[in-house]
Amino acid sequence: MPQVFAAIFHPPTLDNLKSVPPERRLPEMKVAIQQAYGQLAAYASRMGATNPFFIFLAPEYYFVKNCVATGSGRGAGEKWTLYTETEKNQIFEELRALSGKYKRFLIAPSTISWCKPAKAPQGNLTKDGWNTTPIFYEGKLKHEYDKIFDDGNFSGKTADVRFQQGKKSQLFTVESLKFGIEVCGDFDHGNLGKEARPESLDFELMLSAPNPHSFDSHQIAKVPVKNGGYFLHADCDEKKSERCGAWCVQRGSGSHGVALPNELLGYALFDPWTGQMLKGDMLGVSLSSGSMLALKAVVGQQNGNLPQQNNPLPQSNLRSSGSSWVSGVKLQRTNSLQQIGMSRLSTNLSQPAQQTAYGMRMATNPAQPYLNSTDGSFNVKVTVTLTSGNAGLANQQISFRAGNGRARDLVKTTNMQGEAETVFTGNRAHPMQISASFNETTVSYEAKITSLGGGNVSKIGRLQPETVLDMWSYFLPI
Repeated sequence: MPQVFAAIFHPPTLDNLKSVPPERRLPEMKVAIQQAYGQLAAYASRMGATNPFFIFLAPEYYFVKNCVATGSGRGAGEKWTLYTETEKNQIFEELRALSGKYKRFLIAPSTISWCKPAKAPQGNLTKDGWNTTPIFYEGKLKHEYDKIFDDGNFSGKTADVRFQQGKKSQLFTVESLKFGIEVCGDFDHGNLGKEARPESLDFELMLSAPNPHSFDSHQIAKVPVKNGGYFLHADCDEKKSERCGAWCVQRGSGSHGVALPNELLGYALFDPWTGQMLKGDMLGVSLSSGSMLALKAVVGQQNGNLPQQNNPLPQSNLRSSGSSWVSGVKLQRTNSLQQIGMSRLSTNLSQPAQQTAYGMRMATNPAQPYLNSTDGSFNVKVTVTLTSGNAGLANQQISFRAGNGRARDLVKTTNMQGEAETVFTGNRAHPMQISASFNETTVSYEAKITSLGGGNVSKIGRLQPETVLDMWSYFLPI
């Protein structure tokens, strides 16, 4: 079998329509293809590949003939001019000729938006338009696919073009490798999954501008790639570059593609093996395999009574941290001569002393050593902060208590920033309750290791060093 290397070119194609002159688009695409081949060939050589196969993939809408901004402010928009059929064929020919210079190099150079006179005009709609992805290989136009999903760009950004849904197959084969191609919203509708047999493809190529993908239990059926095959995605959104990349499909045993269950909403989630904070990760960027450390604040508060006059509270500047607050009120009533240090009876014993308000906050984070795979133990660092106004309360004793676990320190004294820290140790077999008390005020957290089960994909790491701007490369063993 070939050793496959892929280059994902991900320029911001929609932005470039306004910033890159039309006459520069084809030359710049040629340069990107040439650079991709050079970078992939260098990786293959360094890795000692004896039978390399290269893939180049670029996002949707690189080739629109012209884009002009219209209006301003909230009424701003764009007007597109599409290529004619003759112009489209000329671009095809130049890219086909370029592909002939390389061996075993499959090129999917974005889409080309083009139009021709309509067979059945409807009012102002005098042209029929297509959004076409060509596939070039060793000097041949190996395949071309017309996008099925209508994203509204032709009707919204041209005056006379009616979008035509594609009718050509999304499937093609090169060197015994089975490919499927989808463009942007085609994925949402599962169009490739409707044509291809389940788990039948070696590679799925997705081009978008922009559009996310997903690998959760509801979406993985739209990916007709066999286990051990690959999903490749080139997207144009620079702010969400995690959409771009290569994923190995491994249903039920991969590292990613698990939707977070509703019962974990509101928890801070961490990789229990590394302590890295995690988010919902159906894209397969960062989720650990199978399990998470989940931390959640349990809000609790009550008022307390603490003498003020004879026991002033040391204060200092507050250093903010953490995530949950509870507030207390320290209140003293002058109820004895000794308490207030007076030599005679007060005539106002029923008057309360001045109130002192304070805040108590707890923050939690994973602590080293992280999850122990032998005995199931895990550690959580707990920081409690006491403040009054904008100042920390120093030299105050904080009591710690654990349910289904243990605290390293049962009592700690706050430092000059009003902070007291300790480490709690729990076990993955049971949720651990973490609490801290001061005077009559208590704050608490829950910490637990929760299992997600096997994911559906594993994201492939990018090859290094990266020498070309907006170009990520991958090794994809079959």
